[in-house]
Amino acid sequence: MRQALVQKQTSVTRIREEIDLTDRMIVMLLGHRQELVLEVGRWKKKHHKPIPDSGREKKILNALLMLTPTLTKHS
Repeated sequence: MRQALVQKQTSVTRIREEIDLTDRMIVMLLGHRQELVLEVGRWKKKHHKPIPDSGREKKILNALLMLTPTLTKHS
């Protein structure tokens, strides 16, 4: 019984380590995305283009919403 408990804890530990790694990757990707957004903003300012782009914002939100059912299926 003790061995089963140790194996279960090891399995949970491994899964939690993978979750931690995934969290770090998400933060890194969000940081990279922010750098790109700032770069686009600088380009738009230099070329006298409007910063907001409601068409693009709608397109991004719709694409993200399309991913939502995929994410919630595993709940």
